[in-house]
Amino acid sequence: MVARLLLRAWPRGLAVGPGAPSRLRSTGLEPSQYLQRSIVPTMHYQDSLPRLPIPKLEDTIRRYLSAQKPLLDDGQFRKTEQLCKSFENGIGEELHEQLVAQDKQNKHTSYISGPWFDMYLSARDPIVLNFNPFVSFNPDPKSEYNDQLTRATNMTVSALRFLKTLRADLLEPEVFHLNPARSDTDTFKRLIRFVPSSLSWYGAYLVNAYPLDMSQYFRLFSSTRLPRPSRDELFTDDKARHLLVLRKGHFYVFDVLDQDGNIVSASEIQAHLKYILSDNSPAPEFPLSYLTSENRDIWVELRQKLNQPASTDSSATVQKLNFKLNNALKTGISAAKEKFDATIKTLTIDYIRFQRGGKELLKKQKLSPDSVAQLAFQMAFLRQYGQTVATYESCSTAAFKHGRTETIRPASIFTKRCSEAFVREPSKHSAGELQQMMAKCSAYHNQLTREAAMGQGFDRHLFALRYLAAVKGSDLPELYLDPAYRQINHNILSTSTLSSPAVNIGGFAPVVPDGFGIAYTVQDNWIGCNVSAYQGRNAREFLQCVEKALEDMFDALEGKAIKT
Repeated sequence: MVARLLLRAWPRGLAVGPGAPSRLRSTGLEPSQYLQRSIVPTMHYQDSLPRLPIPKLEDTIRRYLSAQKPLLDDGQFRKTEQLCKSFENGIGEELHEQLVAQDKQNKHTSYISGPWFDMYLSARDPIVLNFNPFVSFNPDPKSEYNDQLTRATNMTVSALRFLKTLRADLLEPEVFHLNPARSDTDTFKRLIRFVPSSLSWYGAYLVNAYPLDMSQYFRLFSSTRLPRPSRDELFTDDKARHLLVLRKGHFYVFDVLDQDGNIVSASEIQAHLKYILSDNSPAPEFPLSYLTSENRDIWVELRQKLNQPASTDSSATVQKLNFKLNNALKTGISAAKEKFDATIKTLTIDYIRFQRGGKELLKKQKLSPDSVAQLAFQMAFLRQYGQTVATYESCSTAAFKHGRTETIRPASIFTKRCSEAFVREPSKHSAGELQQMMAKCSAYHNQLTREAAMGQGFDRHLFALRYLAAVKGSDLPELYLDPAYRQINHNILSTSTLSSPAVNIGGFAPVVPDGFGIAYTVQDNWIGCNVSAYQGRNAREFLQCVEKALEDMFDALEGKAIKT
């Protein structure tokens, strides 16, 4: 939700470009300083958000076994089933009771928030590739605004307007409207702003609107993840006024907010960026930024060796930072560069845009567009590798206080049955039969999605129970030592979707060495998919199989025979 709001923000801040009027430095009261002026305070609903529920243990075990069913043979499944029963009636029940008791003592947050932060911040893997996604923006509608300097200026100004709007409590609260005609209106907003924050969520609920958690918005700006031994630290400096620009391995800083906290003029930002672009200095022999791609503990050790950055540019406004590097740092940078470059050489990325249809057509067929995309990935892997594997789809639980995410497990007995029908024996099934299989997949996927969004998946609950056992120093329960548990958490197909009018496509690296990173979007009339893979997997071949799966499903929906 944060990403979506940010991404729809930037086009509104266009400030410079050919023919654009020049602007003087703004005062804090001028509209150009803000993205919007919400009459409902930004954090109005935060205090009254409902708490993330802890699922019943028996429901978690049932859902876990359902997700394991398509991945295991009969013998493996029986063993996992026995381990689940022992866990549910033994140590699992004890841990669950302790988790519930702990949750009751921490009503300011959710049961998953602390463990989830620990999981990410304690991970020692490089955050580049392993955690950081990328986003490709659509071109600006005004072609003359698409040159690098103008676009960088406009996006900077828009981001600053977002920052000021957020800090001034003028950013409209993020709300999921089921009936916008009643809830997304000025009349409702004028009423709800007078409801105390401790009750405001209930007022929104009465008109079928669901405010979302915004507790991490303050980390959108002036924040970083500092490398620390064993566990990184999140750091925010809300008094910072500068912008850091990286270009060709060099670092530059200049202020984008004045001493009163107002955005400097767009023309001034443009001039500073133009100055940086005009710097013809060769790339440094030891580019410092490569160290951020290292193992976190290695980066900690090397970062401690840095004396403070010094200004080497005569400009009073733009400072070019020059870091004093000793031999240990130079060796560390060279090693990080060599390792990162070697990893990149094994990574392949490819993209398709399926133009035959999208949300509009699929909804007319009463099919979930997301379920069809996920079914295509299942068919593609079965066609390419002959099996069904662990699949991960992230689902936001931001409807709850500090809700984070839950996992949807798209691989099911329904998708397995449907995939085998399309891939292995299409001639044995009529178009009508295939349509019925697709409908069952869609219905089950919708059920999984609803459960996950309401905090009723199984992944986060089992994760929290395992975390609790580790914190208490207990032996790891047998359930977590089961090869089937390791296998379902070795997510060969890691998938995520992001839809925004500002975004063409996004992407990320695979989360396991033998996996695929699948970023996709289902638009009104097309489906886009970006796939990444390391050596040993072939992104292009997988995408060809995805395209074949989509063609087959659309043929079936039109009553055509499936081509082998």
